[in-house]
Amino acid sequence: MKCLGLFALGAIALLASIVIPWIYPQLLCRLNSQACPISYSIRRLEQFLQQQKWQAADQETYRLLVKAAQTVEQQSPSNGSRQGHDFKDRWLTPERMLKVPCNSMQEIDRLWVQYSQDRFGLSVQQRLWADLLNHPEPLYDPFKAMQIRLGWLKPNGSSVAYAQYPFSLDAPPGQYPSLTLVDNGQPGVMLTMRFNPILLFHRAKVCLTDPAPETHPVPLQSARAVDYSRLKILLKNQEWILAGTETELKLAAAGGRQSAFDFFSLQDFAQLPCQDLQTVDRLWSRYSRGRFGLSIQRQIWDRMSIPGAPSSSQGKFAAVIGRDKTYAYDTSLSQVNVGHFPRLSGGFSRDRFFARLQVCGL
Repeated sequence: MKCLGLFALGAIALLASIVIPWIYPQLLCRLNSQACPISYSIRRLEQFLQQQKWQAADQETYRLLVKAAQTVEQQSPSNGSRQGHDFKDRWLTPERMLKVPCNSMQEIDRLWVQYSQDRFGLSVQQRLWADLLNHPEPLYDPFKAMQIRLGWLKPNGSSVAYAQYPFSLDAPPGQYPSLTLVDNGQPGVMLTMRFNPILLFHRAKVCLTDPAPETHPVPLQSARAVDYSRLKILLKNQEWILAGTETELKLAAAGGRQSAFDFFSLQDFAQLPCQDLQTVDRLWSRYSRGRFGLSIQRQIWDRMSIPGAPSSSQGKFAAVIGRDKTYAYDTSLSQVNVGHFPRLSGGFSRDRFFARLQVCGL
């Protein structure tokens, strides 16, 4: 009988050792009201990294980041995430990169850094990118220079086939994770990196840097329960372009739309709550020291607008704020036209949008 009791205790201990490590992180993140990390599936990535299966770990990282973003999409009723099996559902788009919870990125980075002995990882890539931007001589194309440095491009600028990557510790520092999607063994397609090779590094900068506390923070108020904390972090880190994308996403959510394109292609701006517009404007104005924001754009529009000539008004407004210019991600305030950000895309009526801002006291 005593032996049976000891056996039962041993079985319970074994079961607990399996279940508790899986359920505890889930319970903890829910108690803290955080976006939960990628859960037990992170174990597969850790196994690949332990065995130095860098290619498998690279693919798993891509899948985990997409899954983390999809989890956030499914938890948000305003996003209306699709549940189909479209190939595009597996893409790590710029919108999705902004939705990946920071605790998921931190855990992924910790594993890469640990098992590669600080050779690979998101934080490694971010440090290399910052070092490149601090180069004493300004680079003509820092995006391309970064990809060459990581081994994603050849010195002449042509692409390196994914199958030719050195999947070993002999690879260039920071080469992984490369976020290359390989589907059913087909050749790699750089879906995200081809269009925006540094979006990942900037998202990593936001997630892997602890923001300093503020004495008088801007209240993140919303009439539609929209969370503006990510926008605040982006602006505090002067990630102007990413903050513009985040602004579109949040204003779309505040207007009850599924995507920024869906919202800004419509002209029913009365649905935008004044409280949300004011929050967005205060954040932009605070962290740009009054150079960017919705209210400053409306003031410029009022000076430039020509009654009865919307096309001419658009042209003058675009010229004043420098809409025809493109800027790198790390750009000092003095180099950018006043009112240039946020850049709201989509074919919408600016006079109606700015009229709504005026109604809201902006």
